[in-house]
Amino acid sequence: MGNAFLTKTYLLVVLLVFLVIAGITIAVAYEAYATTTPKTADQTQKQINTVRQTVTPQSIFLNNFLVSIFAIVPIGGPIIFGAITLNTAKAIGQLAYANHISPLLYVVGIYIPWEQ
Repeated sequence: MGNAFLTKTYLLVVLLVFLVIAGITIAVAYEAYATTTPKTADQTQKQINTVRQTVTPQSIFLNNFLVSIFAIVPIGGPIIFGAITLNTAKAIGQLAYANHISPLLYVVGIYIPWEQ
């Protein structure tokens, strides 16, 4: 009973959910990348840069915690989580456009951060 969460089925479900969310993020980011305008992409980049100046590790944790809590609410939770995921993916696509890189590379850079 001590390793109840580390069963093969549980790990497979976690992996599949992660891959589905990543796939949706990449697909929506590509859609936003293809349909955005330079003005919109620049506005998004400026807004993100402004927010980054005041963000703290605690505020990031609190934001992610609240999104996670809302995600477990029956019926409404997945809808709220889906809307947040789609909005984030659109912003990623616009940021990729503004930075002249592929949305796939931008998403991979978010999922697997590395030093530049």
